Amino acid sequence: MTTGAKKNMEQVNSYVFYYALGNVGHAFVHFLIANAIHRGFFPPGDMSGMDDLLDPKNTPNYLVAMFKILPGLLFFWIPILKSYMTHVPWKHIIILSIPSYYGTLVVPMKLGFTYAQTVLFCGSALDNLFFVPTDQKEQVAYMLWPFVVVIPSMATSLLESTMCTSNSVMMRLGHSVFDATLVLSCGLFYLICWWRFVHCDDEHIDGSNESEKKMKKVKVY
Repeated sequence: MTTGAKKNMEQVNSYVFYYALGNVGHAFVHFLIANAIHRGFFPPGDMSGMDDLLDPKNTPNYLVAMFKILPGLLFFWIPILKSYMTHVPWKHIIILSIPSYYGTLVVPMKLGFTYAQTVLFCGSALDNLFFVPTDQKEQVAYMLWPFVVVIPSMATSLLESTMCTSNSVMMRLGHSVFDATLVLSCGLFYLICWWRFVHCDDEHIDGSNESEKKMKKVKVY
């Protein structure tokens, strides 16, 4: 592998690593929501998370409140915000995740997905505008990532947000389609980059070596 190909794959691996980390946090929140629904204490869609915490019908229990707040902050917002803002330092991600998570507690539960996607895509735009080094913007991986990963996930999130009650297919499978898009698009991105920077690069090196060997065998008279 040439130095240029190695540099490109390092950037690709960075994208995929943080994206996978964000998806792990995403999956963990699915578990928390399913667990809350199963136990019967997940609030209705019209209620916000803050209303649920401050509901006078609930027995004051700081342990339960922390159980509802901390996992979402530590295991969802921090890793997933980093996956959309890969070039922003961790300490800034932690600071940004606190007001982002507070917004989740304020909006109605049924708008939580739309709110989260808005924050994440705005964060991604800010990351690309102000934090990506100039030399990385000249690499293929940087140009390929939005087309293969960001735009498909943005399109499916828009469909889920606008058609989750009006379309029978999206009503039943909307978020499943979104989750599948996250995984498949990232896998496709890595496959394309691997083919371009590793497979084709190795073939080019092998071809160059064969040409050199043939040139050495040519006798000069």
